Amino acid sequence: MLLNVFHNLKSKVTIVNANNAIVKNHFWGLINLLIGLVCVLCACNPIYGFVESNFLLAKESRLPVWISLPEGYVRDDVTVSLFLYTFNKAKFIVRGPGPERKILVNIVAKANWHNVTKEEVKRRGNYNFSPQYYSVIYQGVEDIISFPCKGPIFLMVDNAEKNFSSIQPECPSVDLDLIGNP
Repeated sequence: MLLNVFHNLKSKVTIVNANNAIVKNHFWGLINLLIGLVCVLCACNPIYGFVESNFLLAKESRLPVWISLPEGYVRDDVTVSLFLYTFNKAKFIVRGPGPERKILVNIVAKANWHNVTKEEVKRRGNYNFSPQYYSVIYQGVEDIISFPCKGPIFLMVDNAEKNFSSIQPECPSVDLDLIGNP
């Protein structure tokens, strides 16, 4: 009988230890989940969403029509970064020359695929063509972005042409540090 009591006590201790282990695993699982959630929330702008992609305006391209450079700067002095967000927003950041690369202009505009690109995607069933166009509207004024190649470069264009190619050229190499952060 004493052996029976000892055996029952031992099995209860094992169950308690197993329950403690499960509780500890759930606790650390919850901590990991919370850390992951904080990281995701830090990466998301509550107004614009997540950054989907980022680009650098090609040196040979004109500036967007609604961007005016501050006095004392010319087009060759600046770089223009584009950040596309999940909630159909586009952020344009104009930075001055290095080494400080001071932010001169910071504009957020409404953005979406241009109708010419949407029609071509419907026809083809994919985005495997160049160029692709985005329509960007800031303070009621529309401008058009062209993505002429596979890579982090964009151009500002006056109109979206319906001359597409299945061959998507690679963009020339770009110093990704010039794009910067949103």
